[in-house]
Amino acid sequence: MEQQSADFDHIQVGNEYSFKYKLTPELVEDYIKASGDRNSWYTGASPFGGPIAPLVLVPRMHASSASEGYSASGRVQTSTNSQFFAPAKVGTTITVSEKVIERYIKRGRDYVDRQFESRDENGVLVCREVRSSLVHYAKLEEGRK
Repeated sequence: MEQQSADFDHIQVGNEYSFKYKLTPELVEDYIKASGDRNSWYTGASPFGGPIAPLVLVPRMHASSASEGYSASGRVQTSTNSQFFAPAKVGTTITVSEKVIERYIKRGRDYVDRQFESRDENGVLVCREVRSSLVHYAKLEEGRK
């Protein structure tokens, strides 16, 4: 799908997108190298039946992916609320559903709230998150309030 500019007028409450990715050992290793967090559960045995992904890696994947229909260029994340329900096992495929749940103007600037749900290949909910983003940093023109 061709990405549109993140024009506030095109972002509608109720828009839904989804994407999948595999939680590979290489993805986990990249996280370990970047963070220095070397918990043995990420690469070996854990109480959950094998290696699990670092907790923050799943919502990090939300942040690194642009919405299917909109470019993330120029967005500034203003808040995040994440809930974790189950560990994500290394080697599984994660399906992320994204939904635009609110859009609003605050102090003359465009904002959008998006909810993400990440589920493993068995449909188990791993993480639910709401991200609020400033769509354009520049204030709106007077006539667009």
